[in-house]
Amino acid sequence: EALRTIHASIAPTSDLEIGVRWGHSMALSRVPSIGVDPAPAIEVPFAAPVRLYEMTSDRFFAEEVLDQPIDFAFIDGLHQVEFVLRDFMNIEAHSHPGTVVALDDVLPENIAFTPREQVPGAWTGDVYRIIPLLRQYRPDLDVRVYDVAQKGIGVITRLDPASRVLGESYDRIVAELDRGAYLAPTAAAIRATAAPRPTARLAPDLVKFTRRRRR
Repeated sequence: EALRTIHASIAPTSDLEIGVRWGHSMALSRVPSIGVDPAPAIEVPFAAPVRLYEMTSDRFFAEEVLDQPIDFAFIDGLHQVEFVLRDFMNIEAHSHPGTVVALDDVLPENIAFTPREQVPGAWTGDVYRIIPLLRQYRPDLDVRVYDVAQKGIGVITRLDPASRVLGESYDRIVAELDRGAYLAPTAAAIRATAAPRPTARLAPDLVKFTRRRRR
């Protein structure tokens, strides 16, 4: 429902999804789309033209040439923070000032969802760490979290394809992550750091941003 709201609110001209899996989220797209997943198992029809790349996102960005900037991207790949960071960095390098990026798994309702290695049932990994990380290193970004049930959703706007901050700081960031930076002991601590907005604000916030980006 949150993704459906995002599509309806921003009316993107293109869609990139990292982590397609069964295809349910990609099926919401109504515009030319790219899906990246090393092991897709599509079980639903797509409503728009989709180029599906069966590979990791690192390989995709290293090998493929995008013919236009990314308008909307959804990151739902490997649930480890450093991979999410690289996905965001690569997307931003191919973005424009009006690009919108959505992140899954940023607000786990249970700390049991957050091990770095996959567990049975709901699993978010440590993706939640990307929120305070980006807010610290890139205060120029607008990084918001919405209180979507179970796993939350993040929305990032004000991207700058010319920024080199994350790339130049990447090794230092990874070392900090290895030392435990941005880890939280409880779901309540994650929530306090993320400062989620009510889901009712998602559509109005995006409509407001979309009006600005089209001026």
